[in-house]
Amino acid sequence: MEHNLQIIPIINKIDLPSADIERTLEEIDSELGLDQDTHIKCSAKEGIGIEEILEAIVLRIPPPKGDAENPLAALIFDAHYDSFRAQLSTAVFSKER
Repeated sequence: MEHNLQIIPIINKIDLPSADIERTLEEIDSELGLDQDTHIKCSAKEGIGIEEILEAIVLRIPPPKGDAENPLAALIFDAHYDSFRAQLSTAVFSKER
């Protein structure tokens, strides 16, 4: 938020019996100050909300700006599952090629 990035709130694992969607919606509003109507409910396991997430990325995330002649800047993101540590994510920002 401090970098003025577009946030797409996604409530994942809605298929679990312990899922508390209403409390999560309240937290989205109170902690992030985001409109509860902008969230997407998702269960990757059951395939719920996947198309909505992809559509939201295309519609809500602005395209890159800049001069095509300047050096490339890219965010490289990787995620994998570790049976001991659970989901691990990596992001690297490079200002040059």
